[in-house]
Amino acid sequence: MNMNRSRWITCLALFFYGFGIVLGQKEAAVWYFGQYAGLDFSSGEPVALFDGLVNTVEGCDAYSDADGNLLFYTDGISVWDRNHQQMDGGNGLAGSPSTSQAAVVVPLPGSETIFYIFTPDDALAYAGGLAGSTPNGLNYSVVDMSRNGGLGAVVRRNVPLLASASENITAVRNQGDDFYWVVTHRRDRFFAYRLTASGLDPDPVVTLLGPDTRLPANFRGCAKISPDGTRLAIAHTIVEPGIESQLFLYDFDAGTGRVANPRALGGDLLFYGVEFSPDSSKLYATGTLIGGETSDLFLETEIVEILQFNLTTADIPASRYRVHRFERPIQGFIGGSIQLAVDRRIYHSMPGRELSVIRNPEAAGNACDFRPFDTNLGGPAATYGLPQFIQSYFETVVEVEPLCFGSTAQFTPDGAGDIAAISWDFGDPASGSRNFSDQILPGHQYSSPGVYEVRFDVTYRNGTRREFLQFVEIADVPDPPATVELLQCDIDGDDDGLAEFNLGEALPALQGGNPEINAFYYLSREDAEINRNPLNPVGFANTIPDQVVYARVFETPDCFRISEIELQTRFLEIPEAAVMTVCQVTSGESTAGLKREEMEAFLSGLYGASGNLTLHATRSDALLSQRAFFNYNIRFQPGSPRVVWFRIEDGGGCGQIGSVQVHFVTPPDLDGFVEMSYCNSPVVLEAPEVFSEYLWDDGSTGRVRTVDAPGSYSVALRVGECEQVQEFRVLPPQTLQISEVIVSDFRQVNSVRVMVGGSESAVSFSLDGGLNFQESPFFGGLKPGVYELVVQGTCQTLSREIAVGGLPNFFTPNGDGKNDRWEFHNAAYFGPYQLQIYDRFGNLVGQMSDSDPGWDGNRMGSPLPASDYWYRLHLETGREVTGHFALIR
Repeated sequence: MNMNRSRWITCLALFFYGFGIVLGQKEAAVWYFGQYAGLDFSSGEPVALFDGLVNTVEGCDAYSDADGNLLFYTDGISVWDRNHQQMDGGNGLAGSPSTSQAAVVVPLPGSETIFYIFTPDDALAYAGGLAGSTPNGLNYSVVDMSRNGGLGAVVRRNVPLLASASENITAVRNQGDDFYWVVTHRRDRFFAYRLTASGLDPDPVVTLLGPDTRLPANFRGCAKISPDGTRLAIAHTIVEPGIESQLFLYDFDAGTGRVANPRALGGDLLFYGVEFSPDSSKLYATGTLIGGETSDLFLETEIVEILQFNLTTADIPASRYRVHRFERPIQGFIGGSIQLAVDRRIYHSMPGRELSVIRNPEAAGNACDFRPFDTNLGGPAATYGLPQFIQSYFETVVEVEPLCFGSTAQFTPDGAGDIAAISWDFGDPASGSRNFSDQILPGHQYSSPGVYEVRFDVTYRNGTRREFLQFVEIADVPDPPATVELLQCDIDGDDDGLAEFNLGEALPALQGGNPEINAFYYLSREDAEINRNPLNPVGFANTIPDQVVYARVFETPDCFRISEIELQTRFLEIPEAAVMTVCQVTSGESTAGLKREEMEAFLSGLYGASGNLTLHATRSDALLSQRAFFNYNIRFQPGSPRVVWFRIEDGGGCGQIGSVQVHFVTPPDLDGFVEMSYCNSPVVLEAPEVFSEYLWDDGSTGRVRTVDAPGSYSVALRVGECEQVQEFRVLPPQTLQISEVIVSDFRQVNSVRVMVGGSESAVSFSLDGGLNFQESPFFGGLKPGVYELVVQGTCQTLSREIAVGGLPNFFTPNGDGKNDRWEFHNAAYFGPYQLQIYDRFGNLVGQMSDSDPGWDGNRMGSPLPASDYWYRLHLETGREVTGHFALIR
């Protein structure tokens, strides 16, 4: 089957022979992800949503009904219903905001109301985690949508499957369509769990298969099973003991859950995201360059790449094709998630307000049609993660081609020889009676370009009947200009009509105002017609003056027109570098920077305000109009040349290319006034050392001045051409008192908040006797214990002893001298108390008090079994605390 075609939107079906007739579905139509971002694909095209509550760094999931109506969504910790309210019981799931694939939702086979939410582990939790989180392993929770009038409730929460697991999880239906596999990974083995109509089998199919990722810090990265259930890909993001990576492809047996035949596909990128094309013929992976490639104008950035592998070739590693290298670096080392959507495209997420998209993922090479930052989220931002779904939802079911308006689209269903009868509704009512067909291999000419919802009812020769839904987009053939002129600066010092071009600069003229139009470029018209030997558009060097290259212009790659691009040059002598002086202390060992608007104002003064001005890190970037500096601040790496290149385009042509040498001189950036407190003794005012001249408001000229009273003081500073005034405010003595200490204890996460009074404004707080201070009066993530509170002001220091209550989560009465008794530690700080212990059936099995502070796990001298037990604590203050703990034997 020829799957090299452009945008036609995925079959959304999950079909079960044992479940009866099931309509092709839109369960994966609604996405919520990132920082309150959302997309709705139920119309066949992504529409931005603004009502979601997900705010997460990485993974998440959402689930809709057969018509694309949202049921619920989750970040792996909370579950929200379709009204964006926290679902009953939908809090405290064992996920994490920093898990590559934080959750996957799988319906119970044969049920329309029961759904399982699987939450994998968090690598950060093994090193303290976020907000003191601890490892949770792999767990599942159960949602019953029949509860609360159809809004649903979480009826089981955090049922453990693995005590330790990686951050990845993926799901697919089996070959018989009657159950699902849910697969995760840990170290050197895969765990495949079987979910049938009878429920989840807690005993996984385990495949021991290298490599071994060893340390928990390396449990990062995504995994996906191909939509047809035959392959599994996993990205291992290795950070300890050093930065490395592994991308592996395996065979997956959807009948047995076994993984086999490992193939290493690379280790030169720090791999993170993986995804298959709908027909399972291509694998895509994201990663950052290990070691990074940064320019002098960027700090702490990484370069992200997206790769494609052709799984139909004998040598899969050799088929590697770089789909895209992002011109603008990102902060962080994560390459971002990639995820199939119901529009049959693959979306890529990095921090920002747009998603990038692979529009034709089943096509090899450049025909996959990658568009960076193509899908606008309307204000909310993406992060590194996207929701994931059961991979089977995206499996190819029918081939449709061609998809150009004016041509007849031919429909070829999979397994056509096994079909006894089929009825089609092409979703095109404007075509009248032609909108329907009973042919097994029909053709249909659509009445206009657009996205159509095609439905087809199939009766197979074995008597099985299924209904399918599939979106199909019919694209108009573009009508670009026959010829476009592209003008470039010739700056090599020889007026010979030869230069380096960025052919992509011709795209606006080819688009004619339609941003959906793209183009590839070729040396000959014949190459353009058959998409052979495409040129790298950036850095193309013409070989003769006025050379013509050819653009294959398309909205979808199969619906194209050819335009000629005439490459013209304008000879330009690069002027001597201008010098811009900036008052700022810097050296070869420190970071230097200035505001972009300052540079733009400087250049506007030199060359006038006309034309489009862009700033770049290198001469080559300025010549090729790439990697334009977009940040508000221009920063220079320590020791790097302080040079900025610029390009001015006047009327679409080459106006000026040049450079600016930035010369930094003192003084440093003085931030407003310096505020000090008078504590009944003289105060020393010190101006920065780097200045050559000082003039205080009392006429003195020294760098240091001593004052013996509160008040306002100022000093004028000068060095070279830079002048500045530093102000000092000496405040009267201030008072400080501890008004209240609010202790929130006997919880999973304890906290202390300190309330202070008085006139003191500069206050810092410590809970370790003054070893470490913080400005915030709030201390979270505290373990039970006794803490020494120190409150420090400018002139006063106060202290108090604080007790944070808590009871152990478990004890092990095995006689080894460790945790043999369950005790109320630091009980003396809480006065007399009574504590009752109950078993899971509510029977009283033990009591404790301040006179008998421990329990040995026995009842009437006989050991009680290992289990969870509940307690009720009564304090002298009248406070009552309840909770539970584990007895482990």
